[in-house]
Amino acid sequence: MSDKSINAPLGRDRLIVIVSLSVISFLGAFDSTVFPPVLPTIAKDLHGNATDTFWVGTAYLLPSAALQPVLCAISDVFGRRSILLAAITLFTIGSFIGALAQNMATILLGRTIQGIGGGGMIPLPMIVMTDLFELRERPKYTACVQLFSAIGIIIGPVMGGLFTQHAADRGGWRWVFYVNFPFCAIAFVSLYFALRKMKVTRESHRSIDWIGSFLFTSSMVALLMGLSWGGTLYKWTSFRTLLPLILGAVGMILTFIWEVYGTRSPFLPLSILKNPASIAVYLTSLIQGISMFGILYYMTFFLEIVQRLSPTQTGTQIMALSATMVPCGLVTALLITKFGKYKWAQWKGWIVASVATGLLCLLKQDTHRGFWIGALVLLGLGHGILFNSILFAAQAVVPAKNVAYAATLYTFFRTIGYAVGVVLGSTTLSNVTAAYLQNHGFPGQEAQEIASHIGLSDAALRGAPSRASVIMESYVQGIRGVFIALTCLAGLGLIITWFIPQASMDQALESDHQLELQRLHSNPPSPSLQDPRLVSTLTVHTVYTKDDRSPVESHHVV
Repeated sequence: MSDKSINAPLGRDRLIVIVSLSVISFLGAFDSTVFPPVLPTIAKDLHGNATDTFWVGTAYLLPSAALQPVLCAISDVFGRRSILLAAITLFTIGSFIGALAQNMATILLGRTIQGIGGGGMIPLPMIVMTDLFELRERPKYTACVQLFSAIGIIIGPVMGGLFTQHAADRGGWRWVFYVNFPFCAIAFVSLYFALRKMKVTRESHRSIDWIGSFLFTSSMVALLMGLSWGGTLYKWTSFRTLLPLILGAVGMILTFIWEVYGTRSPFLPLSILKNPASIAVYLTSLIQGISMFGILYYMTFFLEIVQRLSPTQTGTQIMALSATMVPCGLVTALLITKFGKYKWAQWKGWIVASVATGLLCLLKQDTHRGFWIGALVLLGLGHGILFNSILFAAQAVVPAKNVAYAATLYTFFRTIGYAVGVVLGSTTLSNVTAAYLQNHGFPGQEAQEIASHIGLSDAALRGAPSRASVIMESYVQGIRGVFIALTCLAGLGLIITWFIPQASMDQALESDHQLELQRLHSNPPSPSLQDPRLVSTLTVHTVYTKDDRSPVESHHVV
């Protein structure tokens, strides 16, 4: 690709689309992290019990993760625009229901509908970017969308604390829902006018793999339910935990069999999952999700429980992550675009992230504030590098026709990582805390009881100072155990990077892709090519925003 192509003017409509997609990515990520700080307040106000609180806490994650690959496939038929607008609409409806809720059941309904919308709002911005920009040009623009997602993840807990502490007389926790409305309205209107509608025929409906989509979604929901329940709502050995895990695993096997032998149009190209390079990339995406969300979640535990900071103070400390993540992510994207290489960024990102996570293992009760802020700044540097380098590795190692699915699987595995990160941390925290207490004279049952209620009550810390000191130190040891596990995972991410090749980011443009682009520039499309029935048969399509006259080759019409 020439420098002229890389530095081509962005155009008004593309700029509008990028800004709108950034807003959508922010909301999808923000709503996955803003809820934990406000859940206790919601449960108290609406008289919810522990089970209600658990379900409300997981209601967003389950559908938002499970639906991502399916909605990507459906958007191939109905168009990105239609699915995006539907996702925003559902997210807004869910927010409206939650804002007006007077009981926990209504909150659960609202969060579930939000999660269904989130299943489209999380992956589709990345997919649309693959439709609008060539691979070499894509990083510098996609970085904005990616980093808004990262910002949403980081500031979610901050805003949750602010809403519960400082807005109690003006709606309090309901602002978690109110804040979504203006952003949803702006994104909906902008995308409605900036993206073209795709004509859908009766034949298009028949091309959707409805059976495979149902099998995959239901199986993934079952797996995530089992993972979420284990060690929290039920014991890992309980049949209530094992049953959904077994059903989910069997369902995934049936899904694979159906996709290989039962359908002519699988909803997910199996060639991607047969590619060792793609598998390596998705493993690093999964690990980054586990690491990022695990650190965010359990660093919050450390600051609130051990350091006794308020939710607002804790959120302010966590913001140190974004101080380097955002600028570093932007610089990394620009360098990937300029040099057409991503492997160097993956190496450096995992090295820095491993060192930073390792530093968190040294945290103690009397650790100076500057130490953990420095570690978080360094952590933001590492993950800022990784966000874009992993995404574009996922796209570079597959054929151009599969980049949309590659981008979807990247966000899918990262979202699954969020769930696994909390589960891994919860199990480690509970086991290490209980073991430490038993080694210091606490009866086994009492140790397990204290370990299973960390952060839910201060009752365990009441009594003799020596007893409270041992309990607090057990918390520190448990949180340290979580960070040790996450450090090992970051090291594993570094090792897996060895198996990810440095594929050419210009490769697709040197084949039929580039020839088709040149042909379209030299010969304006004839009226017959505007017929959607004919366009749907072409191997390579052209994507336009409404006022853009510079066609970009893609395998999908927006």
